Amino acid sequence: MHTRKPGFYERQYICRNVNKYYNNFNATVQYNRYISPEHLSNALRRLILKNTSFALNFYRQDGSTKEQDQDQNGNNFEVKPVKKILFDDVVSFEEIPDEFNDQCLESINKLQPEMNKLSTPLWGVVVYKSESLNCQYICFYCDHTLFDGTSGVQFHRDLIVELEELSNASTLEKMQILFNYEDDRDDLPAKLSPALEMKTDLYHRPFFSKIINTIINSFWYDKTIGVLDALKKIFSSYFSELEIKKPRPFFEYNPVRPDIIHKYKIINFTPTEVKKILAFCKSEGTTLTPYIGTIGIHCLNNTIIPVCTGGEESITSLRCSINGRRFFPEIQDELKYGVCVSTTQYEIEPLENSSIVSKVRCIGDNLRKTASTKEVFWTTGDKLKETNFWDSFKKTVGGKRRETLYTSNLGQVSIKAGDWEVTNIWFSQSNGIAFHFVFSVVSSVGGGLNICLGYLPEYGTLKQKNSAEFAIDEFVKKFKTGVLDFNLYK
Repeated sequence: MHTRKPGFYERQYICRNVNKYYNNFNATVQYNRYISPEHLSNALRRLILKNTSFALNFYRQDGSTKEQDQDQNGNNFEVKPVKKILFDDVVSFEEIPDEFNDQCLESINKLQPEMNKLSTPLWGVVVYKSESLNCQYICFYCDHTLFDGTSGVQFHRDLIVELEELSNASTLEKMQILFNYEDDRDDLPAKLSPALEMKTDLYHRPFFSKIINTIINSFWYDKTIGVLDALKKIFSSYFSELEIKKPRPFFEYNPVRPDIIHKYKIINFTPTEVKKILAFCKSEGTTLTPYIGTIGIHCLNNTIIPVCTGGEESITSLRCSINGRRFFPEIQDELKYGVCVSTTQYEIEPLENSSIVSKVRCIGDNLRKTASTKEVFWTTGDKLKETNFWDSFKKTVGGKRRETLYTSNLGQVSIKAGDWEVTNIWFSQSNGIAFHFVFSVVSSVGGGLNICLGYLPEYGTLKQKNSAEFAIDEFVKKFKTGVLDFNLYK
């Protein structure tokens, strides 16, 4: 049967989609060769037939309505193939005057794949053509339910293989029908693959660990035991670096509201600059993600945040993503598409320049330890299985609590097939209702490091105190300087 129930992780993103809490995330690349509509349409059809995820959508079943979503916690949905996918419904073409830029990201952010649609899947492609540069940029955007950042890159890995295999075809006709369930159902697997979170034990705590976890939690919340104080004494050097020493308010600004079109800035570091940054990180015993994340927080505390708080110092938070595919090298093909991530969060008080490297090392060490075990994924699974997402997100809307900066780093990407090659890549996403600022990070050998900074639109209108300069521009300037001027931290 080509239908199944959604997984618990998928139901979280169903809630985000139907309530417009999150628009999409996207991966855009520049290829070294021109792609015609004929080649693209044929390549997309081949890709869809090989990867069923591209033919699926989520549908309310048994005549249920949106008003019933909350009571059912998304269990009133089912996953099944769409009836038909037309090229013109999932692919659009836009001409841009120059190179791929901030405005392109803002236009992409307005696109939201819709659920409950019979003839559109949860993804789309935008082909940008620059006349002045005589080049194309191919953007894949999608809903988070069936795809994560690594899946976005994988789309281009799979697409380039199809393009290379089609490149020697003497004649190709543009295919208007990319998928028709009645005609193509026999090419699909006999049974739909389960949700990615059900394919492994990544989000499922082993029974023995459940027992240990229950015992620890029962003591943890018993104030008469004082477990936390005991742990702090045992691991005093570790806690001293991560705990907040001086009470301050947590950074908050305007109330949370859904259906926001976010603003973007592309921050690029050239391949030469990337080599210097990585060499510095290596010399300090750390890695790129905690380095740019901590400097990002530090620069926010010296530009935008003081404008919002009237100069009052605040506690901020840095959240970093972790890819869980590393634990299952033997089944990588089965995990190409789907959500296979978790995150870890750090609260950070205002820092002096001289203490930044120490904080980066500490966060880096913790991030490395966290990513080496499945504990953070088990904790995520424990929480999601017990959460009514509609209740949870509804409580968030109208309040002021968001996390400050989310950093998602896909690493250095190399995509090649025959004579085809990706020469530059950008990764971006919606801030949703969860974050003030988002760093979406990816790099390539030719294009260097691209950080797509997503921010709430109100931050684009703030100006520095006693200055005509916008605070967001001052932040970008200080951030680029801060990342490259290694002498600042001595």
